[in-house]
Amino acid sequence: MANYFWLPYYDESWNLFLNLRAGVNENAKILPYSNGGHGYSGFAIGDWSDVNDDDRLQIATHGRKYTTDTVAWVCPGGFVTWTPAQMADVLQGFLGDKRIHYELLACFGANSWGLASSFAEKLAADMRGANMRGTLTALKGATNIGAGQGRQTGTSRITTGMKMPWKVHGKVIKPGGTDPRGPLSSDSTVKWNLT
Repeated sequence: MANYFWLPYYDESWNLFLNLRAGVNENAKILPYSNGGHGYSGFAIGDWSDVNDDDRLQIATHGRKYTTDTVAWVCPGGFVTWTPAQMADVLQGFLGDKRIHYELLACFGANSWGLASSFAEKLAADMRGANMRGTLTALKGATNIGAGQGRQTGTSRITTGMKMPWKVHGKVIKPGGTDPRGPLSSDSTVKWNLT
């Protein structure tokens, strides 16, 4: 079982995490951007044709604060967003019916919003609809990368907000940062079987 990491678009904050080697599964090969090419070094480079049944694929993106309808990347030209159906379609195009263990690295990826299902729950449904096989795992709360890895900064938008820095007119009035006493990431994980 091999590890792969995919950042679909250049994103400055995710590239920073990659440069720190934070949040990436051990010995992961980096897959090309969705439009081709690689924007980082220091990792083994992989290709979509290298991915086999039962491999693990981490997908790096940003969850949205007030919606579960899209995820986003902060690109030099502005935001790029994808719906669950778009992500499932792109992944199915690259991987076909291979049995893959997907890990969505997106803040609030497993959190619902009001009556709306979580982005990951919607993605799992679209993946099933595309006859994709394997599992999909996502985390509740802010996806901690780096020093907070293994712990969640809250498990909802509310508890996460309580741990984030508060600013008034640009001045920090309450420092934020990772709460090392937060719940273990494994306790904040939701997993869907696709097959």
